[in-house]
Amino acid sequence: MKPVTARPPAAVQAPPKPLPGPRGLPWLGQLPAFLKTKFFPKTILEWSEQYDGVFEFQIVGKKYIVVTDPGLIPPIVGRGGPGLPKSDGYAMWDPAISPHTGVQGLFTVAENTDTWRAVRRAYGPAMGPGSLEFHYPIVLACMTKLGAHLDRLAAEGGGVTRPLEVNRLIKCLTLDMLGLSAFGLDFGCLDDPEAAALPHYVEGAMRECGERGRGVGRRLLPWLFQEEVRRGEAAMAEVHRVAREVWEGIRAQGPPAQEDTSMGAQLLRLADPARGSAALSDEQICAEIATIVIAGFETTANTLTWMIFGLYAHGDASRALQEELREAGLTVPPSAYASTSPASTPAASSSPHTSTTSFPSSSPARYVPRPAAEVEAKALAAAQSDPLAAAFLGLPGSSEGLGALPVLDAYIRECLRMYSTAPNGLLKAVPRSGPPARIGPYEAPPGSTVWIPFWSLHMSALNWDAPYDFRLDRWLGHDPRTAGAISASRCPVATVTNAIRAATGAVPISPSPTSSAPEPVSGASTSTAGPSATAAAATSAAAVAGSRTVAAAAAVMERPGRSALGSGSDSGSGSDSEAPGSSSSNGAARNGRRSQGAGAGPSGRAIRYMPFGDGARNCVGQHLGMLQLKVVVSYLASRYEWALDEGEMGGVAGALGRQRVNLLLEVEGGMWMTARPR
Repeated sequence: MKPVTARPPAAVQAPPKPLPGPRGLPWLGQLPAFLKTKFFPKTILEWSEQYDGVFEFQIVGKKYIVVTDPGLIPPIVGRGGPGLPKSDGYAMWDPAISPHTGVQGLFTVAENTDTWRAVRRAYGPAMGPGSLEFHYPIVLACMTKLGAHLDRLAAEGGGVTRPLEVNRLIKCLTLDMLGLSAFGLDFGCLDDPEAAALPHYVEGAMRECGERGRGVGRRLLPWLFQEEVRRGEAAMAEVHRVAREVWEGIRAQGPPAQEDTSMGAQLLRLADPARGSAALSDEQICAEIATIVIAGFETTANTLTWMIFGLYAHGDASRALQEELREAGLTVPPSAYASTSPASTPAASSSPHTSTTSFPSSSPARYVPRPAAEVEAKALAAAQSDPLAAAFLGLPGSSEGLGALPVLDAYIRECLRMYSTAPNGLLKAVPRSGPPARIGPYEAPPGSTVWIPFWSLHMSALNWDAPYDFRLDRWLGHDPRTAGAISASRCPVATVTNAIRAATGAVPISPSPTSSAPEPVSGASTSTAGPSATAAAATSAAAVAGSRTVAAAAAVMERPGRSALGSGSDSGSGSDSEAPGSSSSNGAARNGRRSQGAGAGPSGRAIRYMPFGDGARNCVGQHLGMLQLKVVVSYLASRYEWALDEGEMGGVAGALGRQRVNLLLEVEGGMWMTARPR
């Protein structure tokens, strides 16, 4: 008999601990608690801190396990393993994506099917790091149009615009950027932002899906909501029409040029493994087009709205950013725009605080996509006509040069942390037919939903020091992906940054409390920056990334734990006067005790910062999204002085008190601000 080799005994997993959590009513669970709170992320945060980052609760018989402990998140999202599948709860948004039952897009499909993988791979060349030089002039061209609109309004107002609903304006900008970048067509929303139809239809479609999923009144008293339902269905039909029209226009162009990696070209090339490598069905492609529009619309627009608010609310950080932009050559004197004669402006609404909520009576004109080369050429010409946009185009290193601005990068990332635009985060499912899912010392039973709420993760005092304070020094000299300590040799952007600095004889950057490790706008990847790009980026980028720029942020860094509000007064900021998770409510001993990633999962790295998600289902458009955020914020910060309409908003505290969550983090009644050209 062949001898049997003895094996060491397998590690015995300890029995699971019972999950803690708040006690609720029979069957209803915590539904009353959710109904009575105006801003339910605050309630989730309070429970997260009370139960040390993991707890369970129920709503009408459905069990949720909330996880905000960074060390337990990696295996859930699939870092270092398969992770849990996406919850099928996202299917509530399917009617906005397609009129065909059972047709889902990349965002809503729960399983990582072969078709899902093929679609996601196709998105890479269109929105990944290698595509950013194509998108850069497009974003700048849209900023040129927005700048001209703001200049006209300021001229009419004697040097300052009337109060503007910023979210509405930025939604128009976002749709125009998205249309040109993804499909080569101009939605024309910025031509007349107050009359633009498409933003209303996309909002209406999303609102209708949300009400179908959670509207108890609709199920009990459906006859009272017939008009609301009719309008919602009309909005969804319009989104479906736009998707069909875009696809028809893309298909009419014929086979794309080999070098064309735009989204339209990628859709034309896309083969479906589920159909024997034949092309995706028209229904599926239209669903993917609608997914791009819906997923990239309010997420970017709402994020930018909060970032513009931050230019006023966080005065020290705003001033440090402006100083950095001046040193980078990304400012122009007012005389540069003096020769521009304001054109006629559409008539203002009768009240400056009237935000149009009714749908326009007519549909927008037909949309005609254009070839990518034509779109890029026109965008370059438009951007070069604007003095500031031309300065962006001339920045050494182009879009990568923008990523070499450490204060800008820190400002963007701190806004993404503090104003989590997708506060609900991720919902993962534990399959009903499978075993329980192990989450650290606990088990999630089959059929339950594992919930990682981003707002609570990003605002927990267990994960961050002084989470309600807006602090650039969280990111200056720290890993730009996590805000954790990191050496220069391991920083994902140190190679590019130090190569740029070495080309001019500058001293390489070593992150420290008074230095920074800037990141290219494309994120951690540097594969597209070849020797010629590095050489072209040399002269000015090195100076921008040098010690003078870091010194510009010293006013912020020297006062950790403080946030500039309004006209430079310093105080803590949060959603309420009593900020759950602040040092005053939790004590210094608890504050930020997980901030260095202790207790990381199997990947060896905890996850406490995930504005774009993580794992296989992270945001496929995050590189393009970061480019848009950085260009828009830096352009608007450089050209305009922004101020809240104090009477309408009730100051910074009033604006924060109007936070609400539909699907995304919004401002009830809109974000009303004025812009004054600098």
